[in-house]
Formats: sequence, structure tokens, C-alpha cells
Amino acid sequence: MKCMHCRVEFHSEAQYVYVGTDADKVWLVETNKCPACGRFNLLLINAEGESVEHMPINEKSRLLVYPQTTLLPSCPPQVPLDIAEDYCQARLIIEVSPRASAALSRAALQKVLRDRAGVIPGDLAEEMLDVLDSRQLPPHLSELLKAALTLGNFYAQPLKSQMPEAIHPVAPAEAELNLQVLEALLDFYYIQPAISAGRWASLRSKLEMIGRPLLGS
Repeated sequence: MKCMHCRVEFHSEAQYVYVGTDADKVWLVETNKCPACGRFNLLLINAEGESVEHMPINEKSRLLVYPQTTLLPSCPPQVPLDIAEDYCQARLIIEVSPRASAALSRAALQKVLRDRAGVIPGDLAEEMLDVLDSRQLPPHLSELLKAALTLGNFYAQPLKSQMPEAIHPVAPAEAELNLQVLEALLDFYYIQPAISAGRWASLRSKLEMIGRPLLGS
């Protein structure tokens, strides 16, 4: 799983604490301690039953209860607000509802491609193919986008491509891969260009101060 504090991936060795049983069946708290930052990720589990080891059987729902949303890191300011909101919500709810998280990630991905990649608006799968065909992405990002296109199985589920913001069934790890692709593209299209522009502006200012402006400026 991915730690909701530090965002580091780690192998989860979850432990379960039995809370009790009510009209909604069995309640347990799932605890996952991140080895990187040493903090707990706590989820409230509702299930049909539990095993001797207090592991949930026929899990019905899960809800992240710690860390709280106010403790989670925000999206970098270089990212447009509507895209940032989709991304942060998708990241927040991935443990609770992978389907809803994947829908938000797909919607944000489409916004990014239309805003920065110069795609012709259409189905999301077609837009992803347009970006790959344009060869504007470095190889490692192209491979990530190809993986998301393959795992998304858009041709078998055309509504997922035609209405990316709607909730559709997802394959195992699909929601997580969507977030990885989105994070990488946000960095490529928004964050790194802003950082580079800031560095160039600083260098230009320093050169002008010593009477050596950049050629052509």
C-alpha cells in the first residue's frame, strides 16, 4: 500500500483490532505502520464476519480514519485548481473506493492532456493514443501511459473512455496506476517547467547584474 502520510509504497502487514458487532455486522480497525515514516495508517472496516485472527470476512466497506484529510500534503501550486482538486480527492479516497478514485484520476488526466498535450478532444483512450503517437513524452512516461491504457481496457469498457468521470469497474491496481500516471504528468507538464522557468529567470537576473545578458535577450 501507499502511506497516506509520506506517500511511500510499502508492503502492508496489516493487523486488525476488533471493535464490536451491531446491526451493520462486524466492525474492525485495520492498522498499517509505515516503515519509512513510522506512522500508522488506520482504516475502519465493516464486514460480514471475522476470522479467529480478527481478519475481516466478506468486507463491505472501508474508511480511512487516520491520517485526517487536513494532514495530507496538498497539490503543488503550479497545477491548475480544478485538476488539483480532482487529483487530491482521488488520492484521498483510493483506499476507500478505488472505483471513485479511478474516475477522478481519469477526469483529471483528460483535463491535463487537453490543457497541455495539444490533443484533439475525443474519447480518453483516443487522446492517450494521440499523446503517445506525438512522441512528446520521455520513454518512461510513455511506458506508464501505455500501461494505464492497457490496464484500463477501454475498448472492452467504452463508457470508461467516453465518460471518464463516471464510476466504472476497475481492475486490481488500476486506480493506483492511474494516480501514478497522473502524478508523473503533472510533474512533467506543470511542475518541472515552472521550476526551470524560475531558475532561468534567476540566472538571467544575475547575468544582467554583472553586465552579461544572455544572447538574444
